[in-house]
Amino acid sequence: MRTKLKYPIVARSGGHSYEGFGIGDKDCYLVVDLANLNKIIIDVNSQTAVVGPGNRLEPIYNKTSEHMFAFPAGTCPWVGVGGLITGGGFGYLNRKFGMSSDNILDAQIVLANGTVVHSAKKHPEIFWSIQGAGNAGYGIAPLLFSVMNKLGSNIHPNITFLIRIAPEYLSIRGIYIGSANELQNHIQEFVKLSKPKNITYTENTLYHALVDGMEGTEIKGKVNEIGRHGTAFVHRGFLYHMEIKITVNSEISEMCLQEFDNFSQEFRRNYA
Repeated sequence: MRTKLKYPIVARSGGHSYEGFGIGDKDCYLVVDLANLNKIIIDVNSQTAVVGPGNRLEPIYNKTSEHMFAFPAGTCPWVGVGGLITGGGFGYLNRKFGMSSDNILDAQIVLANGTVVHSAKKHPEIFWSIQGAGNAGYGIAPLLFSVMNKLGSNIHPNITFLIRIAPEYLSIRGIYIGSANELQNHIQEFVKLSKPKNITYTENTLYHALVDGMEGTEIKGKVNEIGRHGTAFVHRGFLYHMEIKITVNSEISEMCLQEFDNFSQEFRRNYA
């Protein structure tokens, strides 16, 4: 079809994409919606899963939780798994288990020429490319980030912090793989230096923690142990993953959006 009609083709995994990769560009794109490719097959013995790219994270978290398993993926349960995994995949378990893309064992892929590759592992260049090539901010909290800069690389790998900075408050939420008593022993120094107003410990399943959780700034661990050229996801060797969100009222929305766009362009010029 692409040769005959000359329509560019893009796959849509079913979640959301800040860059809008799933809906093509301004020109006419043929969007292939993968929503119906949503099977999830879990092999308890090998502790692996076969997952259709049309799934969102919530059903995957739900299914793996039923078998007492977990998977390192995003903090938002409505993200499409196809785009997330092939684009890297940030989440609470990255420090312990690496990116989502680091945990891909194999994949069945339809190439641009229509050829079906039943085992990407047998094609090293294809397998390498799906491990992070799918997808190419700042809030200031001096005390907290100075503590993170000081302790971040030495914090226990079972811990992942999420920092949320809003106009009214600053909060830290995180996950520890283990008991609340163990966690308290591991974060004594962090609590002492960051001086939080209050602390709450809740023991829960990973499924509920992720589905009911929030998004923010995360500190990284094992994700940095893989070299920049080990997979196609080259963004290694960093301490934080940050995302900026804005909420404005209708009266000042145009001005704020323009200021945010100016900041975004300046940021890309300097750092991208």
